[in-house]
Amino acid sequence: MFSFFPDKISLCDLQIHINKERQRYTALINLAKLGNAMDAAATKLSNRLLSDPEQAYFSRFSYRKRRQEWLGGRIAAKVAILESTPTDCLLNDLQQLTILPDKNGRPTTDLPPNTALSISHSSEFAVALVSNSATCGIDLQKISPKLPGLTDRFATGEELSILARLPVPVDQVHRLTMLWAAKEALKKSILHDQPAIFSGIELRQATVVREHAYCFSCNVDGRPDQTVMVHELSPYILALTETRPHA
Repeated sequence: MFSFFPDKISLCDLQIHINKERQRYTALINLAKLGNAMDAAATKLSNRLLSDPEQAYFSRFSYRKRRQEWLGGRIAAKVAILESTPTDCLLNDLQQLTILPDKNGRPTTDLPPNTALSISHSSEFAVALVSNSATCGIDLQKISPKLPGLTDRFATGEELSILARLPVPVDQVHRLTMLWAAKEALKKSILHDQPAIFSGIELRQATVVREHAYCFSCNVDGRPDQTVMVHELSPYILALTETRPHA
């Protein structure tokens, strides 16, 4: 997992892991460690890291798991944003940033033009992507043996054939998780306003880029050649996609 995130910073006794690549900034936080920090903090951690509007939204959540996921996603997103616009006042700047969902649940904040944000969480981690693009999408999925039972909900026979032809030593559960994560990332980036699960997303090609990294090319709602980078970070799959602004 952490090989993809070579850099890290310390924030309120938390380690935030970071990947910086081609004007794309990805940040990862361990939710279990965040929960421990929330318990141990003399002052509520949320008060130190969230803006007033965010604290009001955060107060809606009563379940511990949901509180950790939401707070972790916002911390990861804020760190990724600040990494993309370096500053010396990290903690104070986190409190100045406000990230709230729009009517479709998509995280929004005041970003420079042609800068996009996406957040995901799965099991132990929350992750966020900030990209110099028109839109972006990120999805983190823990590999689960339960996924094959959902195959007919998100994969066609042709897509399964494309996955089967990948010349890599991974099993069917890995391949299905790659497809699910890729489609989820594309949905967040392009079809975030559509409620139907992965409607209009069709895998057309899957190629190996390097060990544990793949490029999935998809048609999305009639738009061909939408690409997703899919990374095998066992026991997780991480998918990232970006739509570049028009010239």
